[in-house]
Amino acid sequence: MPIGRPDLLNEAKAKVIVDAVRTGTTLDTAAAWAGVTAETLRRWRRRGEQALTVPPGRRSPTDRKYADFCGVLDQALAEMAVRMQELVYATATQTEDRALAFRAATWYLMHRERDDYTTRSEVTGKDGDPIELTARRRWCCSSA
Repeated sequence: MPIGRPDLLNEAKAKVIVDAVRTGTTLDTAAAWAGVTAETLRRWRRRGEQALTVPPGRRSPTDRKYADFCGVLDQALAEMAVRMQELVYATATQTEDRALAFRAATWYLMHRERDDYTTRSEVTGKDGDPIELTARRRWCCSSA
């Protein structure tokens, strides 16, 4: 009988997360859908990335589980990215609607070629010093 807390990562949760990611869902939303926190998912990914540094023949069963999960999750993320890039490309090059094609091309350039196609602004204080921001609570939600 294993000692300690049972591991939350199992095939069912992994499948829910990977299937959600394949639809374009964010990792945080996929984690919530599977019933785990975003931090738990991040921890699983870190564990999987660490396990991938161990030669396959030397991985423990637990390392294999996390490495496999990380690999499948990364594949799902890549598949979604490629499908979306295909859609943007098709929209930009194959539609008769020139305004839509322009928006697709602009979106692509602003997201993939940020350094060349986005405007960046830097806000500084007097004489280039940093700006100090202060937040004040204007209202309170507590019933106390």
